[in-house]
Amino acid sequence: MSSTSFIRAIGTLALACLPAFFSAPAHALRGGETSSDHDWVGTLSTGGDGVLIAPNWVLTAAHVARAGGSFQTAAGSAPVAAVFKAGTLGFPDDDLALLYLGSALDVGALPRVYGNVLYANDAIAYGAVTLVAAQDSNTQQYVHSALVTAYPHFTTEDGVVHATWYVVAGSRSDTSPLLQGGDSGSGLFAGHLDGHDEVLLMGIASATCNTRYSCFVQPAAYREWIDSTMNASGQGAQWSLAPVPEPSTWALLGAGLVMITTWRGRIRARFAWRTGNPALTGGPDARMPHGGLFQPFG
Repeated sequence: MSSTSFIRAIGTLALACLPAFFSAPAHALRGGETSSDHDWVGTLSTGGDGVLIAPNWVLTAAHVARAGGSFQTAAGSAPVAAVFKAGTLGFPDDDLALLYLGSALDVGALPRVYGNVLYANDAIAYGAVTLVAAQDSNTQQYVHSALVTAYPHFTTEDGVVHATWYVVAGSRSDTSPLLQGGDSGSGLFAGHLDGHDEVLLMGIASATCNTRYSCFVQPAAYREWIDSTMNASGQGAQWSLAPVPEPSTWALLGAGLVMITTWRGRIRARFAWRTGNPALTGGPDARMPHGGLFQPFG
C-alpha cells in the first residue's frame, strides 16, 4: 500500500471521529490541572475560547467566532472589533477564524504557530502534546495527551467532501474525551507545556470526535490566509517550521494493524457541534463510505 493510500485509509477510519457535544456547562478539560501560566489562552464573552497570536489578533474556531463581545485573559480584556473566517461553508468545513481586537493585549511572549501540516503518519510519530483551555478569564487548565491521527478532509456517502485539516488528540484512560462544552477555540500545543517557554501552537479546538477524541484544526493548513488577513494590521503570526519527526517502524506497524482490523462495513454517524456555550445544536445524519472505530496507539 502506498503512503498516500495509507494516509487516506487512516483518515477515513478516523472519520468515525465526528463531532459529538455536551450540554453541561463549560468547565475546561476533563482531568485538567489549573494553571495561571497560559495568559495567551482566553475566553470569548460570546462563548468559547481563543488563542492570542499577536497583540491584536486571536485564533479561534469559526463556529464560535462572533462580532461584538470581548476576549478576556488574566492579562486583561479587549473588545472584538472584527471577525474573519477561513471559509464560507460553515461547520465542519474550515473551522478556523481570526478575531481582530480593538485594543492590544500584552501577555509577554506569544505562541509561535506550527507551520507544517501533519498527516496521519506524522501525527502518530509526533509525541506528547498539551491541551490548554480557559476555565474563566483568570485561570486556564491544561492536560497532556498524544496525537493519534490527522486527516485533511472526509467525504460523506452522498459525495460531499468536507475540508477539516484535523489533527486528533487521544482520550483519557476511561475513554472520555478531553474537550468539553465551551472548549472550542482553545489550543493544542507541542510537548509537555510548562509556562511560556518554547510555546508552539499546533491546533485550534473544533470538536470532540467519536465520543472519545479531541479534534483540532491545523493553522498550518491556512497559513497563506492567516498571513494575508493579518498583513494590513502590521502584525503577523510567528511561524515555526520545525521538522516533522519520522514515524517509527512500530508506529507504522501499529497503524497498519488498526487499519486492517477496523476496516469493515459502513457506520452511521451523527453530526452535532460544540457551540462554545451550553446549548446543543444537532446536524444532519450522514453515512461514511467506509469506517470503524479508530483506536489510539500506546
